[in-house]
Amino acid sequence: MANFRILWNNYWDTATLTASSEADPYDYPAENTQHIWRKRTWRTQGYSSEKITGDLGSAKDVYYVVIENHNFVSGDDIHVIGSSSPTGSPAGIDITLPITSDRIVHRFDSPETYRYWIITLDRPGGASGDYFEIGRIYVGPYFEFWHQFRRKKPKFVDPSQVDETEDNQVVADERDRYRVFYFEWSPGAVKESELSDLYTIYQEVGLIKPFWIYYRPHDYTTLFYVRNMAEWEFDPLVIDYYGFSLTLKEEK
Repeated sequence: MANFRILWNNYWDTATLTASSEADPYDYPAENTQHIWRKRTWRTQGYSSEKITGDLGSAKDVYYVVIENHNFVSGDDIHVIGSSSPTGSPAGIDITLPITSDRIVHRFDSPETYRYWIITLDRPGGASGDYFEIGRIYVGPYFEFWHQFRRKKPKFVDPSQVDETEDNQVVADERDRYRVFYFEWSPGAVKESELSDLYTIYQEVGLIKPFWIYYRPHDYTTLFYVRNMAEWEFDPLVIDYYGFSLTLKEEK
């Protein structure tokens, strides 16, 4: 059974991007897929034979491809291609992605190692004015814990501010609601050998950079785009074994 995974080393963020089209190079550029806010999107001009290419600079091992905040609909023909050529031909791999709401996740059983990663988009029977939109893309590896967490405590947060005037009128500053996740590992569930990897991850993401967690792999509804809310602290049990907890905020 697969355990809690962290998708943190996003090769797409440092890739050189090329897009078939941009609806507006200022508001909807391809580079928005590298922005930490998934609400900022790349938008195409049309709905036929569109694509976005990421040049990783060199061939890298990829286990996961994630597409966040998209507008795909049933019947769209969406592919991810890994290739040694910027044109995608010949394709080393060519995967047809299933359409799932808001987020698409694809995991390779073994690492696929290519320099160029291309997402192609086509809408057979599309209408004038149709376009594609993607907010965030992940292309990279993952870290998996030796043991699964023992406890999960979700929390729903509304940061809106509500006040009442002297004449009993309610004044509200409504803001986006989000979730907070707390995960706890049993004492002794984290090995000393995992600390080096976790330290490397924390050095990269810290409290600022968002990343993905997959707390029940193979169920795409348990993949979340998050940011740390607290430092990572380990509770020693015996030599070489620790307890651990994560407090994470769902990122917009």
